[in-house]
Amino acid sequence: YTVFVHVLGADGKVVAQHDSQPLAGQRPTVQWQPGRTIDDPYVLSLPPGLPSGSYQVELGLYLQSTGERLMLTDGSDRLLLDPISV
Repeated sequence: YTVFVHVLGADGKVVAQHDSQPLAGQRPTVQWQPGRTIDDPYVLSLPPGLPSGSYQVELGLYLQSTGERLMLTDGSDRLLLDPISV
């Protein structure tokens, strides 16, 4: 799986994103062991001139070959974090 982290504007459109294999490709999900935790930090650069305001952050996993997102136990295909202020 590939990890995606998106910053969304009020209209739901992506204003910044980072997609990557876990740990910059050093820990692909096929190597993960059940019950193990992987710390996988991401840094996103916001575009210059981005208007101040509230932005939503979403993250999740998808199969790179198909783009199909991994579903969460609640049936959604992404995790929404608390909004951030810019």
